Amino acid sequence: MKNIHLFSGVVIMLLFVSCSPKVVTALAKTYPEVVLPDSVIVIEMGETVPNSAEAIGRVSVVDRGFSTQCKYDQVVYLAKEATGKAGGNGLVITNHMEPSFWGSSCHQISGLMLHLSNLEVDTLKANPVQDFLTVTNEERRQRMAPANTFEMSVGYGWITSRLYDYSGNSLGHKGGVEWRLGYEHVWKSGLGVGFQYSGYRAAFDEGNMVLSYLAPELVGRTKLNKWILKYGVGFGLLLYHEPSNDMTGFGGHLTIGVEYMLSKNIGLGATTSYVSGSLPNEDDMNLKENERSGINRFNLLGGLRFYF
Repeated sequence: MKNIHLFSGVVIMLLFVSCSPKVVTALAKTYPEVVLPDSVIVIEMGETVPNSAEAIGRVSVVDRGFSTQCKYDQVVYLAKEATGKAGGNGLVITNHMEPSFWGSSCHQISGLMLHLSNLEVDTLKANPVQDFLTVTNEERRQRMAPANTFEMSVGYGWITSRLYDYSGNSLGHKGGVEWRLGYEHVWKSGLGVGFQYSGYRAAFDEGNMVLSYLAPELVGRTKLNKWILKYGVGFGLLLYHEPSNDMTGFGGHLTIGVEYMLSKNIGLGATTSYVSGSLPNEDDMNLKENERSGINRFNLLGGLRFYF
């Protein structure tokens, strides 16, 4: 019976630990006296650190991938607990990642563990920790991409799949005009969502072929000074039109691009993307073995970006 109780206790303890977020510390110095978590002073982002602050290490509270006990006050308490064990009595939050639909369901934070002699704040006196935080925050701001981007681009596209007429004769590959409108929203992490509409038109003897593609996408944006690297992937609706036929199918795309911010609100960008779409087979199509009805195209585009 004792073994059963011991086993049950171990299981309960493991479950409790597995549900808690992970605490990561990097210590530069420790003080021998342990400080209780409730006695650790928390300095939120944007607040000024006391002049007496001495940084003794870093602490992060992150999601394990299946954490549940991760409300903001809970993760702050874990960071205070780690700070107190190192002998610190102050904690300044330097980064706070809120829960999101596309990311973690947990609050995640990072901060500096501090040893405070007093709580005096005097802007006329030296404050090394606050100076460090100011520089760090400015560097972080320089790397943060604009939250919202609207794109207007035009360029050239190439159909890379082989085209046939209704007699089964190969038309080879074909190039034509390409255009795109898009909107993207990213969070502080640089990850986000967007939506794009792209069009393509190529001329044939029988008339113009027009392709339209509408799709939501997952995007990532990384900023370095005035340059922004963008990448995205998505799946959506493919519309095919020619004078004698209209079809609707589905497709997917991969996109990578680079942008240069001319100002806070306007930029120039260039992108390349690959769109692969499937269309329904029709009885009068003379498809060869292992071929499917669909169109793949590669494009190069350039245009304006509007940030807000």
